[in-house]
Amino acid sequence: MAAGQGNKQGRFKWLALVTAASLSHGSALSGCASSDDPPAKTDAAADTTSDTAGIDTQPGTDAAADTAGSDTASVQQPGLPCAPLGKAAVQLLKDKEGLQGPEALGRTGDWLLVNDVAAFVIQRPDAKPGDATTYYYYGGLPIDAAPLRRAQGVCEQAGPELFGEMGFAVGRLDPGSFNQSILRGFAGKSAEVLKDGADGGAVVLRVWGVDEPFWLVEYELIRSVVAGGGKKALSTPLGLKLAMDYTLEPGSTVLQMELRVFNEKATADEVLAGGVAFLGDATELQVAPAGNLDLGGFGLRTSLPWLAARGLDGAASWALASAAQNLSTVNISGVDAILDLGQLGVPLALAPKGQAGDNAVQTWQLAVTKGNTDAAVAALQPKLPPAQRTPLATLTGTVQEPGGTPVPGVKVALLRSNNGFAKDELLSVQTDAEGRYSMTVPLLDGLYLHPRLAGWPVVQPTALPTLTPDGSGTLTLDLPPPGRVSYDVRDTAGKHLPARLMFYVQGTQIRQVYTGTGIDEVLLPPGTYEVTVARGYEYGVFEGQVTVTANTTTSLAATLEHLMPTPGWMSFDGHVHAAPSMDSTVPMPDRIRSAAADGLEVVGHTDHEILHDPKWALEASGVGAFVNNVAGEELTSTSVEHHSVWGLGPSGDNPRGAPPLWFDMDIKDLQDEVHARGGLIALNHPRTSTGCNYLCLIDWNRLEGKPGVTDPTALGLPADATLWAWDMDAVELMNSMKNLYALGKDKRAGIWDDWMSWLNYGHRITPVASTDVHGDDGVGTPRTYFVSSTEDPAQFVWADLKSSIENGNVTLSAGAFALASIGGQGPGSTVKASTGAGGPEVTLDLDVRGTPAIDVTRVSVFVNCDEVARIPATDALGLQKLKTSKLLQLTKDAHIVVAAFGTGPMPRGFARVDEPLRLPRAVVAPIFVDADGDGVWTPPGGKTCSYSLEP
Repeated sequence: MAAGQGNKQGRFKWLALVTAASLSHGSALSGCASSDDPPAKTDAAADTTSDTAGIDTQPGTDAAADTAGSDTASVQQPGLPCAPLGKAAVQLLKDKEGLQGPEALGRTGDWLLVNDVAAFVIQRPDAKPGDATTYYYYGGLPIDAAPLRRAQGVCEQAGPELFGEMGFAVGRLDPGSFNQSILRGFAGKSAEVLKDGADGGAVVLRVWGVDEPFWLVEYELIRSVVAGGGKKALSTPLGLKLAMDYTLEPGSTVLQMELRVFNEKATADEVLAGGVAFLGDATELQVAPAGNLDLGGFGLRTSLPWLAARGLDGAASWALASAAQNLSTVNISGVDAILDLGQLGVPLALAPKGQAGDNAVQTWQLAVTKGNTDAAVAALQPKLPPAQRTPLATLTGTVQEPGGTPVPGVKVALLRSNNGFAKDELLSVQTDAEGRYSMTVPLLDGLYLHPRLAGWPVVQPTALPTLTPDGSGTLTLDLPPPGRVSYDVRDTAGKHLPARLMFYVQGTQIRQVYTGTGIDEVLLPPGTYEVTVARGYEYGVFEGQVTVTANTTTSLAATLEHLMPTPGWMSFDGHVHAAPSMDSTVPMPDRIRSAAADGLEVVGHTDHEILHDPKWALEASGVGAFVNNVAGEELTSTSVEHHSVWGLGPSGDNPRGAPPLWFDMDIKDLQDEVHARGGLIALNHPRTSTGCNYLCLIDWNRLEGKPGVTDPTALGLPADATLWAWDMDAVELMNSMKNLYALGKDKRAGIWDDWMSWLNYGHRITPVASTDVHGDDGVGTPRTYFVSSTEDPAQFVWADLKSSIENGNVTLSAGAFALASIGGQGPGSTVKASTGAGGPEVTLDLDVRGTPAIDVTRVSVFVNCDEVARIPATDALGLQKLKTSKLLQLTKDAHIVVAAFGTGPMPRGFARVDEPLRLPRAVVAPIFVDADGDGVWTPPGGKTCSYSLEP
């Protein structure tokens, strides 16, 4: 395993780059010492005569020899093979070799291309999905990149490995109906060294491959077609031969990547070729369009010069460009794609095999440099075709307060106007200790400079001065000073509490702070602020006001009272994302601190396609006395559906922890796999009111308790696949603060009715409530309460949560806390009815609590999914909303569910609910009643539920 690999705690945000551009006709192999046919060997190690071609394997100590340009090896960073001075080299990585950093993926058997200034790792081409360390599934593709330096004879990384990974794809584009397009992934099969760099020239590594399903996009496109009432089959091989050539020149920070496409058919063909970049967790994407265009209902951002990504610590950056003339981005089925507008109407034509023009090549350039993205962008320019190169100039200056005091640590962003309106970030640098910055500026139209520093006043972007190619200019930027608010948050006993502080100006939130300690300072622009301090559903809310003056400190003291204690129960949010997810940038310790600030007691980490041990993040958060966590992942199965997995930790030395491989698996396969590995599995967001999710796609029949769709191939699954299985442990009844009900809605909505239909057929699927949080939103709104043997989060017992989920001992909260019991037996229990004068009967005891800030106006009782009673709250805005008993007459065995409703909006500081009557404040999981006394609970069978959403 590569050095630093054990620190891997994340995966990737991802950006699909689908480019049909610049695929030049003619000989695709000119200048390469190889035939057009791939080698017969499949063992990557056998594809070269030496696994150390041109590499310094014995570190030396002569620093003077380095300066003189000698080929003598220098002292090197442990685990980092280096090239001889002034040369490039290629080799297979051995044990403990490779790059270091939080994103390092390379390990034994992967290929390293290296020179004096940069190193790139290509995953071994024979890697299979089950062995792959990547999110992309297939080998033969770039997975690591980092800048290098030699200092006093030492060869070392100039910045941490943050790149992420990249894949490539081939297919056919249908611009009028994109979901009918085909995109298949490049899967490496073998490799050979075409040039080893021994002659002082470039090294060239060729990876031969085939096209395999690109599962993420494949299933998303199929789902999109099915949602529209159509059917799309799984794609099949395109009849192409593929190769990736990786070229690194001595002294260059740019890796040239050429995707070579060969037509293997006797007939002509039309194809596109492109790439897929998965950004590292610790990087931020910078891409700036110059305009917008509508394409078949999809909005494109047009005229992209390149894509860049900056490490969040500014130590290393990378930039990527293709030889396309008019790159544009468009979001399709959740994927940000890059298209060449010049190729939309004229796809690439390949002649029949053996004829002139039967092959093509698309060239990509990947630069990795130390420092900021301007350096990476500048490094790209000489490698691009002349028509794509952008003239550069140097801009220097200082960021200062109006009085001239320099401000260090300011992010200075170069913005590009989009049709004169939105200004998107093109690249950025950071001021040094003296407040100075220096930026290599691409001379494009509509450029502005914008200094940003958290907590400081926001200033308007400043137009750049006139610059000339290869010239220079200066620009001083004023950043008005902020003031400080020193806050102190405690409970009524005087103990400091984690909490969330929100600052508003005329009702608009300006700043939000999650404090883990309850005491600190926050920078704010001068002005008067309304302040809300909250700690989740169980605590009272503090409301106040502060006036902030520049260069002064204002004190803020807030006391929060624990108004809604829940003895015997602990709160859990089982669908939470952080930086290890491709679609979140929140560091894990920050996410845990935010959970503690919102009063949550257990976080279920469900990052996409990675299993990791989250205990390190809990220790780093500093809030272990208030919150605990559970390992898990979100299975990103686009067909069938996403699933939360809990209680599953990493396996083996795979940086991703060897998560279950969901592609080509049906719902039963997923359940069996997770249970075989000792975890719990929950079906996530299977029905929403905003899209056609899984229950909509399979046309779930609530009366018959089964899918209406009977053909698995309609969803891209094998003909013998199972479309539905009951061995799930839970279902996400509440996913964020969204509508649950089908009444008055189309078939996309109605998870409440689906769940009730499952109960009607006897399937005791436990409901859970979770946030599915990705950004800087709160955790635990809504949340699941489970029966706990301790009230101390530091002593949290996994077996308590596991047992509660397995047995249905839960109650859900979206603002209130509700309990229901019969004869002292709560949710998940099976009880026997009493015999009354009118027949079988039970007495249902109800206990609904909350804070005065969130109203509960009524409680509804559902028997076999029918609303049989509505009980008005006795104190809608009190602490004890309702505490009463209700006698229920039964005619047969029943499942009893309780839901509490409110009518008012959620108060400031809590997630908004658009339709309060469509999201209960609380739901108590079912109690099952044996009414006929035969010792067995018998479900009622399929039926239509009777209820009303009227207040």
